[in-house]
Amino acid sequence: MAYSYYRELTSDNTKVIGTSNFTNYVALVDVTNDDFKTTANGGLLENANGYDLAFFDDSGLSTQIDHHILLHDVTTGHVIAKVEIPILLYNSDDSIYIGYTDSGISASQEDIAGTYPTSFKAVYPFDPGYSGSDQLLDATSNNNDLTNSGTTEDTSGKIASSRDNADTVSQYLYAGDDPSLKITGSISIKCWFKFDNSSRSDIVYMVGKERSNLSTKNNTGNYGLRYDPSGIMYFFYFDTGGSNFWGKSLSLTNNTWYHVVVEYTFGTGSSIKLYIDGVDVTSGGSWAGSGSQGAVGTESNWLTIGAEAVESGIRNDDEGFQIDDIMIHSGILGNDWATTNYNNEDSPATFWTLGSRVEVSAGGNIDKFGDISWANISKAGDVAKASISKIGDVANMVISTLFGGQHARA
Repeated sequence: MAYSYYRELTSDNTKVIGTSNFTNYVALVDVTNDDFKTTANGGLLENANGYDLAFFDDSGLSTQIDHHILLHDVTTGHVIAKVEIPILLYNSDDSIYIGYTDSGISASQEDIAGTYPTSFKAVYPFDPGYSGSDQLLDATSNNNDLTNSGTTEDTSGKIASSRDNADTVSQYLYAGDDPSLKITGSISIKCWFKFDNSSRSDIVYMVGKERSNLSTKNNTGNYGLRYDPSGIMYFFYFDTGGSNFWGKSLSLTNNTWYHVVVEYTFGTGSSIKLYIDGVDVTSGGSWAGSGSQGAVGTESNWLTIGAEAVESGIRNDDEGFQIDDIMIHSGILGNDWATTNYNNEDSPATFWTLGSRVEVSAGGNIDKFGDISWANISKAGDVAKASISKIGDVANMVISTLFGGQHARA
C-alpha cells in the first residue's frame, strides 16, 4: 500500500482528563473534508467505496492502527470512525494520521473487532458501516448481535444513527444469552439516550440481562440499567437473596441527548458510580430491594435494549425512547474515562483538529531525488577530479618530453 496523502489529527489535551495517559483508548473521529470524497464526486479517493482511507500512528504511515468505520459518505466526504489509539497523552496534544488515496486498494482497511479491547463484551454503535447494514451488529469479536422485536427504527442519533422504539407496541432489541455477557467481577455500562415524550408511564429497560425469555421477567437475573417514570435511574442486579436496586433521582430534559456511564463491583455496595455527561452524580443515590448486594447471579438471561416493561411482561408504550452507542465492559472504566469519553463524543470537532493535506509521494520523491542528486554530484566530482588529475599527468608528461627532448638535442 502506498497512500498519496495524509492529514494529521491533533487532540486537545485539555479535553483528556486525568493524571496519566490512556492506553488502547477507543476514540471517536468525526470529520468532513472534500478530499475524503471519491474521485467521481470531486474528491481524492480512488476506490468507489472509499476503502483507500485508513488511520495511522505515524506520519510515515508505517503503523496502521485498528479502526471501525461507522459511516463514510463518499459524496460529501463525511467520515465517522472509532479508532483505537495505542497511547493517548493527557498532558500534551497528541496526533494520529489519516492516510488516503491508493488506487491499489480494493478492500476495507478496518479491523472492527480489533478496535475494541477484549474487556469490552458488547459494543453497539447502531451505525451502517461500509456495508450499510451493520446497525444491529455487535462490534466486538463476541458477536452478540441484536434482533428486532417488532421494528425498532433506524434514526438520526448522537453519533450517526441510533435506535428509536417510539411508534408501535413491542419494539425493542434483544440478544441471546452468551458467556461473554456473564460478568461477575466489575462492570461498566455506557450509552447515549434521550426521551422525546414527557408522558412516560412505564419502566424503560435501557440495557439489561434480566429475562429468561422475552416474555417473562426473571427475578434471579443478572444486571442492567433502567429508567423509571418517577425520574429515577436505576442500576439493578440480582443475587441469591433477591433484587438489588441502586437509584438516583435525575431531572432530565426532553429531546436532549445524555451520556451515561454506570460502574459497579459486584458484592461491594459502596463501589457504585453514576456519571451523567461526564459528571459524577453518585451522591444522593441509595440501595433498595430484597438482596444484600452480594455476588451477582449467573443464570442464563437474554439481553434486552430499549424495552419498556410492566411486571407481567414486556412491552412498548410509545414512550419515545432513543438509545445510541452502547458499550458493556468487564471492569471499571473510571471517572477520567467517563469524562474524556463524554468530551470526545459530545464534540469530536473540538476534541480533534484536522490538519492540511500533505502529499506523501511528492515529499518522498524529493528526498529520493535529492539523495540521487547529491550522489551523482559527488560521483561526478570524483570523476572530474580524476579526469583533471589524469589530464594534468599527461600534460606534464608531454611538456617534460618536449622540453626534455629539446634540452637533450641541445
